[in-house]
Parts: sequence; C-alpha cells; structure tokens
Amino acid sequence: MTSRMKCLALDYERFHRCFRMFLEVSSEHQATHKFIHENLPDILTCIGEGKTTFDVISVGTGTGEVDLEILSQLIKVLPDVKVGCDMVEPSEPMLEKCKELVLRTPNLENVNFTWNQMTASEFEKRWRHRQSEKKLDFIHMIQMLYYVTDTAATISFFRSLLNENGKLLIILIAGESSWGKLRCTYGNELYCTEITQCVTAADIKRYLTAEGISFETFVLPSTMDITECFIPGDEKGELLLDFLTEVLDFSHSAPPELKAGVMSFLRSPDCSSQVNGRIIFSNNLEVLVWLLAVQYVLGHYPVGGPVTEAELSDTGRYVSLRDALVVFIVSCTDSRFPVPDAAKQPQNKTEPPPCFTVVEPSWVFFHGAHYCSKCDGWCDQKMVDCVTISFFRSLLIENGKLLIILVAGESGWGKLWDTYGKELCCTEITHWVTAADIKRYLTAEGISFETFVLPSTMDITECFIPGDKKGELLLDFLTELQDFSHSAPPELKAGVMSFLRSPDCSSQVNGRIIFNNNLEALVLDP
Repeated sequence: MTSRMKCLALDYERFHRCFRMFLEVSSEHQATHKFIHENLPDILTCIGEGKTTFDVISVGTGTGEVDLEILSQLIKVLPDVKVGCDMVEPSEPMLEKCKELVLRTPNLENVNFTWNQMTASEFEKRWRHRQSEKKLDFIHMIQMLYYVTDTAATISFFRSLLNENGKLLIILIAGESSWGKLRCTYGNELYCTEITQCVTAADIKRYLTAEGISFETFVLPSTMDITECFIPGDEKGELLLDFLTEVLDFSHSAPPELKAGVMSFLRSPDCSSQVNGRIIFSNNLEVLVWLLAVQYVLGHYPVGGPVTEAELSDTGRYVSLRDALVVFIVSCTDSRFPVPDAAKQPQNKTEPPPCFTVVEPSWVFFHGAHYCSKCDGWCDQKMVDCVTISFFRSLLIENGKLLIILVAGESGWGKLWDTYGKELCCTEITHWVTAADIKRYLTAEGISFETFVLPSTMDITECFIPGDKKGELLLDFLTELQDFSHSAPPELKAGVMSFLRSPDCSSQVNGRIIFNNNLEALVLDP
C-alpha cells in the first residue's frame, strides 16, 4: 500500500458508511442469516446437550447484529441454559451500538454480557495474565481474521479455550470468490497493512489441514451489485470501492496504474458477471466449524466394521438409522464406509426411498451407469456431468442426504491432476475430477452442501528407489497408468517424478517423502 493510500479501518465513520452501503447491495447478511437459522441450531444443540451453563466468546463483535442473531438461536434451542457471553471489539463506537442493540433485543434475560473493548491479541494477553482456567463452549470469529497479524496464533489460542465438546466457528470470504481472487491478485498493494491482512477461508483451510485439525465447511453463496463502481463520481460506487479495496477514498488516492488495474479486474469474468445489464460480484463466504463427532463417523471405524444405531446417534448430527433405512453404496470398488446392519434389512415396512446415499470411493471411480442406465458418469475433463449427481439426489426423501467423498482440490492428488491430468487421468474409465470441481458445480447450481476435510497422508519414499516393487505399485496407483515406471514417455516420467517430490505435493518428514492425500466429504441436501 502506497504512503498516499490509507486503510479504511482507520476512519470509523467512513468505514461504517461503506459497510452499510455494502449490506444494501449484497446478499451477505441474507446468506449468513440462512446459515444461522438452518445449520447453526444443530451445532449448538450438539454442544449444549445436558448443560446448564453455556459460555460464548464473540471475537470481532462489530455492532452486534449477527452476534445477537446467534444468541437468539442459542436461546431457542437451549431455553433453560444460563449463557455467559464475552463480546470482544476494539472499536468503542461499534461496541456502544452493540450495547444499544442488546437493550432493544427481547428474551436476553438468561444472558450475562461481558464487554471487552480491545483487540483479539489484547484479549489474549489479558486472559494469559489472569491465568484463567475457564473453558468455553462456543467461540465465533465472523469476518474478523483480516484484522489480526498472526491468524495461525490467533486460531490456536482460541481453540485452546474450548471445552472438550466446544466448537470454534470462523466465517471468511471463500478463496474462490471474487474477493479471494482480488486479494490474490492485488493483496500486496491493497490489503497488507498493520491493520488488515490478505486472508481467505482457503488460507485457513490449508493451515488447519497442515496441522491435522479436522473441520467442517459450509459454503454461503452471496453476490454484490457493483455497477455504480464504474460510474465516475457516483457516491455509492465510491463507498463500495473503498469497501472492496479497504482503502480510504480509493477513487482519488490510488495511483492511476493500480486503480486502472483494479477496475479492469473487478469487471473481468474472474470477478463478476453481467446480469440484466448489472455487474454482479461474487461475494461467496465459507464457514469453518470444528466438528469432531462427524469426523469420527466418516473416518475412524475399522474397514468393514459394524456401526450400530446407538453409535451413529451419539454423533448428534444428521446420521440416524431410525430414519435412514435404505443406504445405497455406489462404487466400482469395495466401499470403505461400513454399511450399518440396521440399514440392510428394513423391518415391518415396504422398502422406502433412500434418505442417505453414500457415494464411494475416494478415487473418482464414480460411475452411475452401474446402477442406472440413465446416468452417463463423468464427462470431459474439468466438466462435471450433473446427470449422475442429479439422479441420485432425486432418490432422496425430504430430509435425506447424499454423501460424496473425493480427493481434495488442494491435496497432492489435486495438484498432480491439475498439472498432468490430460496426460494421466482422462480415459474411458477414469477422469480428472476433485472435490473442488464438484463444489464449483454445486455452488453454480445453488445446491446447498456441507464439506468435511479428512486429513490424510501417504508415504511415497519407495517411488524414488529405481526398481523397488512397492514404489512401482504406488506409482501405478498415483498416476492410474499400468506399469507407469516402464511405459511412460521419459519426459512425462521425469516431470511427474519431480512434481511428486516438490513441496506442491509432498513434504519431507524424518527423511521420508510424505504425499498430501487429503480427502473431502461433501454432504448434499435433496
């Protein structure tokens, strides 16, 4: 950021005007509202079951509208619980507005507020100084990690405050949103100051995955109309430009070359689309939640081991065999997700439509034609054929779920396929597709889904020992080519071997080469 440009956050009045204008032209609050009312109650219920007290920290409270909406849902699902709520916000004007809102909000008799006018790092220092042993049930950081200097340290500290069953919820712009692309392209010039940082949900997911931290994600589709940004002198457009760039008076303070580049990028297909003559910016958000109970169901039962109704019900989430009487396993290989015995033989009922469909395995051998001739499977590389997903979704009852497990787009597999997909994976049998491709399709179609990241690694050291039988078998599996070591053209083999060893795919641990084998589970509604 040049010396002439100043951070928008330094001017509270201007920031507040920009933020209000942003809310007027975007659907962000509607998307957040939908998540709070449709998804959050289950999470809060799972945390609070059997409790008489419930302790919350709101980090980056702002003016409190979203915070009080969360509290309202908490009170709704846990009406008899006494709630302690720490509100952490450095801006005095914002905190005062929040206090005023609390006074006007009904049904908060069971909530005891503690007001902390300070930054997250100041709160951390005070907490450590007091040597408090208090543990929290729920901590949320909504659109605030842009304003901390060390996101990893901040997340680590607040996670350390959680009870055993506590949850940390983070909402940030999605890495694949227009915000994410703008920050990736112009982050150094616009956002990197002592006050604001260039960070997206994708950055946080990479950190969490590297640390082996399990989490669940929810994509919140949202858009913003930025048409007025391209009308010179339009006050509304100038306020929106300040908010987009986080630069005070961007239209007049930005260097001409930077301004021209940003304006061109904002209008490009990478950022926006034309709808009825308006310029619509992608403002998608992602919610990250620590949700270990579901991770247990998805990843920690022994292969082929039985899962009882009681075990599944203990998760407190959507998998319940009282409802899920029919389960389809759609796969060209043996599924590694065990079929509950109770689901195999429905009792005293004619067989109903399935309400829980499991699509396996992780390695993209998804082919609906084995079940229904109407399904054409996957089509060309990077193009998801919606027929297969659409068909199996159509089988679900009202509260049913479709589960898809694939390699994560940011895994070593995803990066290998991005780089060598055309040479390796596109055949009549297997195709180049990752969870990231499916998420893009689902988001474009407006299909709601949850995602679970399943951290996983693979030791590929023997792949680099010439003639090693174990290594050759692994290379065949990685490339999906028979006898890759001897059949691949020398130039392709050299490129693949170099890429597999690179930091994009693998890391060195105690002299071993460890490949990033992360998966993602996508859970779709009907």
